[in-house]
This record gives sequence, structure tokens and C-alpha cells, in this order.
Amino acid sequence: MIFLGLFVLATLVALTRYLFCLAVYTVPTVCGLGVAFVAQATGAGLLGAGLAGLLTSTFSLAAGRMLFARARSPLTRVLIGVLYVSPAFASGFGLSYELLAPGPSNVVWHVGLALLGGVMTGVVALQRLAAWL
Repeated sequence: MIFLGLFVLATLVALTRYLFCLAVYTVPTVCGLGVAFVAQATGAGLLGAGLAGLLTSTFSLAAGRMLFARARSPLTRVLIGVLYVSPAFASGFGLSYELLAPGPSNVVWHVGLALLGGVMTGVVALQRLAAWL
């Protein structure tokens, strides 16, 4: 019984980590999934759609990092950062809100901790976007 409890705990930790990575890379993930769905609908097949989605998500992440690194104006960097961080913040907030649902019964604490999770996800997304600097 103890082994089963530890297995469930390890599975939940791994799932939370993968969901956090997905929330950090929201923009490339959504771009890749969108292209993959369109490619699948137009008859590219499962392998072709997966390859098209993977290439698109890789290109969108690399393009965002390159544009952020090469931008000279602080306003341009802020705009590119907002483009990548705001979806990550929303995904992190939603993820934290749902993961904390069984936790605090007070709504203020629930929303406050979810906001903290969203801000942390946004900060990590900005840090990973600026990794080329």
C-alpha cells in the first residue's frame, strides 16, 4: 500500500512538471498543434501532421528567441516578451487554479495562490525566452 501511494505521488509530481513545461511553452505549443490539426485535416496523414507541427513549434520558439535577442529597442523587447509571457501566465494561472481546487477553501487564498503560480510561470517563460542573451 505504501508503494502504491509513493507511485501515485511520483506520477502526480511528473504530471505537474510536464503541465508546467507545457504552460511555459504555450505559444510554440499552440502554433505547432494548430498546424498539425490543419495538416491532418487536409490529408497529410498522422506522421506528416506530427512532423509539420513539430517543425512549426520549433521554428516559432527559435524565431521568438532570435527576435528577442536581436531587438535593440526596449519597447520591442517588451512587446515580444508580452507576446510570449501573457499566454504562459494564463496557462499557469489556470493550471494552478485547478491543481489547488481541493486545497484552500477560502476563495481569496485560492485565487491568490493561483495568481502566484501564473506569475511564476510567466517569469520562467520570460527567462527561457531570454536564454540567448
